Amino acid sequence: MKYQQFLNTNTICGGVTLYNESDPEHNDMSYQNSLDPKAILSNRNELSNILGIPVSRWVLSQQEHTDCFHEVRQEDIGKGSLSYTDGIAHNDALYTTQRNVLIGAMTADCLGLLVVDESTPCIAVIHSGWKGTLQKITYKTVKHLLDQNLIHAESTKVFLSPTLHY
Repeated sequence: MKYQQFLNTNTICGGVTLYNESDPEHNDMSYQNSLDPKAILSNRNELSNILGIPVSRWVLSQQEHTDCFHEVRQEDIGKGSLSYTDGIAHNDALYTTQRNVLIGAMTADCLGLLVVDESTPCIAVIHSGWKGTLQKITYKTVKHLLDQNLIHAESTKVFLSPTLHY
């Protein structure tokens, strides 16, 4: 499994999985366009073992290229972990202060952002394609987190995923 870790502290872990021809479905984690859902679950289980966070504690959304975000709460845990259709609908950004929960964004040619403030602690993932970028998904999500005092400018870190270059 190709996995690049950006951050790993007592409170927050962040990283990105990378394309790998030798892994099932090339290390894809998304059920949305998969031809082999069992391979996706295998990839998710492998990452789960690396991180020590069971797949049952993953939360993923049905990314739709919107400017909408969602706060992940206790009752959301597990949504999108085993199926795309069970993911949190109509949003492209997730954030949480819940512990031992994986939130994620699936990208190919879109940009993924990881926003982290360990002092609160809050973590957010943003899926920003060209439509979401034009709708200001990143600005709106970060502004909301700042306005709610979930992140602070002086202690927040932002990490960018690999993306395609044209």
